[in-house]
Amino acid sequence: MAYTDVTDVNVTRGNSSEEFTVCDGAVTVSLKHHLPCVCCSCTESISARLSVSIPICFAVYSGSPLYAAHFRPGMYVDCCGRTIDKGFQGVMKRWGMKGQPASHGATKTHRKMGASGGEGDPGRIWPGKKMPGHMGNKMSWTVGLKVWRVDTKHNILYVAGSVAGRKYGYIKVIDSVLPKNKKVKAPPPFPTFYEDEELEEELYDEEMFNFSDASIEYPEMMRQKVEGYGL
Repeated sequence: MAYTDVTDVNVTRGNSSEEFTVCDGAVTVSLKHHLPCVCCSCTESISARLSVSIPICFAVYSGSPLYAAHFRPGMYVDCCGRTIDKGFQGVMKRWGMKGQPASHGATKTHRKMGASGGEGDPGRIWPGKKMPGHMGNKMSWTVGLKVWRVDTKHNILYVAGSVAGRKYGYIKVIDSVLPKNKKVKAPPPFPTFYEDEELEEELYDEEMFNFSDASIEYPEMMRQKVEGYGL
């Protein structure tokens, strides 16, 4: 399980439908000490790629803070992060190749890739051939992650699985683009969550156990027996 800290996120600019023809509710968000990035609005549980018209009274204006409570447990999100930079790596570490034999006449070729293509036909290496090179430092998406828990006090999202990136890095979180993950029992707040709304500090999915609750509950008669045994 991975968790994402949602702090110091604000809307910096609202974009009209003339500028973004795919979705009418596109906004520009930015982080503290970070350049703004353009992304689609998560105004509803439906996909942001749908062309929906948002009334002016429900628009998210510039300067509006965005909190982790915008997402609710049970939703599915997609996370994008920059992978850890590994530098120049060989084919065994970069692509998981087997390598050459460790003995039986192999000399200084234990971690090499082997043959890279035909000699006469086609007589060249096809583009996209897996070879040694730079590894990491690329934007990577992880789709279909379920939100199990939301910490509204510290603005933390707990999602199932792992997300790309190093510790304390920036993660982009949007509604899942997978069709099967768009159906939620409780839709998120529209257009977003505001701080003046009353909400519990910890939100859990119905399938997740709340560790603050009692794990075992005994009936009254059983409780008396247990207390009588001194347990």
